[in-house]
Amino acid sequence: MLHAFSGFALGAIGLSILGLVNKSESVPVSLSPAFVAIFTFCFAVALGVLWEIFEFAADSIAGLNMQKHTPESGEMLVGRMALADTMKDLLMDSLGAFVISVIGCISVKRKAGWLDRMQIKKK
Repeated sequence: MLHAFSGFALGAIGLSILGLVNKSESVPVSLSPAFVAIFTFCFAVALGVLWEIFEFAADSIAGLNMQKHTPESGEMLVGRMALADTMKDLLMDSLGAFVISVIGCISVKRKAGWLDRMQIKKK
């Protein structure tokens, strides 16, 4: 659940960044709905991957168990079982990113004003 929300929230941040660029007077550009969806998805998933790299580094350097490679029984997981937590996290990140990407694409296509109220604004 946390990773799905994370993908959704990071995608919303990506949408806000695109909103700033799309409405900037110094950069006269009008982004297509497909580009908005692809950028939003890729932005959110890339940050989710960076988080998984952080988890791996923390597990390796500090001896933590952020990637759940050692269950409560104390026996380290190997092979496919060791990858299960990371893959579930990335899949949930992707699902949340996909949902906000579709919402962003539809919003840009229909020129819905509700997305503008939620975006980061430049003063």
